[in-house]
Amino acid sequence: MFATLVATTALCFSPAADDPAALLPADTMLYFGTDSLNESAKLSKKSAMHLIMNEPEVKAFFQKPLSMLDRVLGDVVKDSGMDAPPVTVTDLVRGSGDAPPVGQLFMALTHVDVQNENGPDIGLVVGIEMLNEDDLAMLRGLWDKIPAPEEETSHSGRPYFKKSMDPSAPALSMTFIDNMAVLSLSESVLQGVIDRAAGSRQSLASSDQYSRFINEAGGLRAGGSTMFVRPAAMSGLLRQGAAMALMADGEMDMIPKMTGFIDSLGIEAIKSVGMSSFRDGDGMMHSTGIAESDPDVRGFVSSLMASTGPLDVKYLAAAPKDSMSVSGSSFPNVAEIYDFCMNTLEMFDADKAAEARGHLAELTGEIDLRNDVLAYIGGSYYSYQMPNQGFMGQPASVGRLDSKDPQALMDNLGKLLERIGAVTGFEVPLKTEEHNGLPLYELDLSKTPAAMTMWKPGMAIDGDHLVFSMESKDLLKKALDGELGSSSINEKVEFKRFVDSLSREGDVIAVSYVDLSELFSSMYGQLAGTAQMMGQGMGDLPIDLSLLPTEGSIKKHLGDSFGGSVVSADGRTSISRSVSQFGMGDFMPLAVVAAMYLTLGEADMLPTETIIVEVDPLDVALNDLRQLKAGMTVYKISMGGYPDNLAALVQPLPDYPNGCLGTSDLPVDPWGNNYLFRLNGKKVVLWSAGPDGVDQAGQGDDIVK
Repeated sequence: MFATLVATTALCFSPAADDPAALLPADTMLYFGTDSLNESAKLSKKSAMHLIMNEPEVKAFFQKPLSMLDRVLGDVVKDSGMDAPPVTVTDLVRGSGDAPPVGQLFMALTHVDVQNENGPDIGLVVGIEMLNEDDLAMLRGLWDKIPAPEEETSHSGRPYFKKSMDPSAPALSMTFIDNMAVLSLSESVLQGVIDRAAGSRQSLASSDQYSRFINEAGGLRAGGSTMFVRPAAMSGLLRQGAAMALMADGEMDMIPKMTGFIDSLGIEAIKSVGMSSFRDGDGMMHSTGIAESDPDVRGFVSSLMASTGPLDVKYLAAAPKDSMSVSGSSFPNVAEIYDFCMNTLEMFDADKAAEARGHLAELTGEIDLRNDVLAYIGGSYYSYQMPNQGFMGQPASVGRLDSKDPQALMDNLGKLLERIGAVTGFEVPLKTEEHNGLPLYELDLSKTPAAMTMWKPGMAIDGDHLVFSMESKDLLKKALDGELGSSSINEKVEFKRFVDSLSREGDVIAVSYVDLSELFSSMYGQLAGTAQMMGQGMGDLPIDLSLLPTEGSIKKHLGDSFGGSVVSADGRTSISRSVSQFGMGDFMPLAVVAAMYLTLGEADMLPTETIIVEVDPLDVALNDLRQLKAGMTVYKISMGGYPDNLAALVQPLPDYPNGCLGTSDLPVDPWGNNYLFRLNGKKVVLWSAGPDGVDQAGQGDDIVK
């Protein structure tokens, strides 16, 4: 059998096309593929995630769990009789070692026919191209290990093989096309792949919808990936699957209700959705999404698309240049979403729907939630987030919302809040004042559970817009007065160029910008300090929280990301484009590590002996200084001012019986000396005298925070 399989690759057939979609049927329902996983892995070595994961501080932080998992994986592989794992967990996370020897890779669902006379015919197909002959031989060996009888046959002169684990289930078919192994649960699909490899059938790659999508995406790029879905074709499968599941559970009366619900969604309105992504030479991820729809198909989906209008991008300019994030989006009238939810409830249980309407009427009184509040909300929404403008220096946002009658909306909202307060006991007064000739409102949350957030939501009416800040009325006033800076986000040249290019493609319906560096800084310091203090009382953890990387080691690799969407004049095609430092695949190694750790932990397979981790003394000092800084902040909040000496951080306080650091002793630096501090005005300066132990007041080799 092995000799036969080897001989198969020597047959003279046309090589697989550069686009794996050329091997699949033109009407394929679901497809994902890449022309070269190897090239994609090489390009990812310039990504922000790769650079971050290879920072010395980040390596030290992950060393303990990765060492444990590498050891367990090595033991498992050794027990299975193999020499060594093909890749260690450490290599997977850090992207080190050679790129995987895999070229083309694809997965697809071409069709599903559960009523086939010969049993279910499921067009699930997978292809993987190995760049090395030895690795291809490994795939052949794995096929031989499947414990099932094998049948050899052929199609168009090419041998293929079938194995069946269960006579009532679809057989697994496999063939080799050059260095590509192709497996499918449908024999007819595998035969079609063989024909397309020889160029004798139409394919997904040559279909009109797929070709238009690839053209809009700018063509295929080396190492890029492509996803293509036909929701309209899959809606029938969804309807059929739901009916079969309910039938199996004996819920026959639910079948017409469920199929009616699926029909009301109007998924058939979405003819196709495609997504193409590639990474450029600078490590940036470029993505293009295309959706083709039919507005004439009735249903919830088409009604949402029809009620979504274009953005007026001029409002984006109101966002200051130093905004952490900016967004604008069109959205349908909220009342339509309310109607769909209530109609769906009515469809499944009329009595429950009537009961829900009754409870809602009792809560809202004379105010009709749908017509008096929700019906006024719909159109466009713009927002931007500013650093250090919220409570305790946290970020805060300003938003601008379309409303067909903002004054009526605010009047009805005030009455609604008054009614809800009377019914529930949680009073939320809507205070009214005037600011520079504009009506200004404040939601008083002081008598609600939300009081602990220290938020003071403010709203103002500006023409046809409701301008608001959910965190801070003071920030809203600054925004209205133009005190957040005279500069505009439009001064970000790359972002402005991106928005302009979108506008030339059609009506802009969404746009976004994120300064990842600032966004990260706004969260990391506080979260890291809290995590370290919590970790001290949680015993032996799989990761050493005292080694959390410094903010700077990560922040220096972060920059700007932006994206947006447009819709064609006829409303049938929408195009989304984005430029980002991260792709979904960048986070997969960490997700895999987390899953492995949880699984092995449940199975008691993790090593119990101590893992020795070597850490740079500089990392230890910086981490201690971060903890001391966090302790100083806690002390100031609790006592109203900073302490006179560091010893106060380990003394019991009314709010912190175990001290602000949660320990009984102050840390000393890696060279055995006490840490030092002074107040520079209102700013705390902490430092270590460094390796030489000589205090130079933060100069020389002193390590300063």
